[in-house]
Amino acid sequence: MVDNAQGQAETESAAIRVGAAGLGHMGHALAVKPLRDSYQVLAHDRDAKRPKALRGTRARAALASCVVMLTHLPGDEALGAETIGL
Repeated sequence: MVDNAQGQAETESAAIRVGAAGLGHMGHALAVKPLRDSYQVLAHDRDAKRPKALRGTRARAALASCVVMLTHLPGDEALGAETIGL
């Protein structure tokens, strides 16, 4: 069970994990939509405060278990740094 953006408990679609890396202005907007649709969102950003701003998110270590991965990063180097080893 996870809390969606409205703070409501959800269970069905919570089994589908969506990963989000890069939570700046656009990345945050990408991550909020599946969270509002009651999916479990696992998020990571270099700034540790950004994932905490999304209710229902989990740590980077769990990103490898995601069915879908959304990335909004500034370039290839950042993509490699955030995803290698997952």
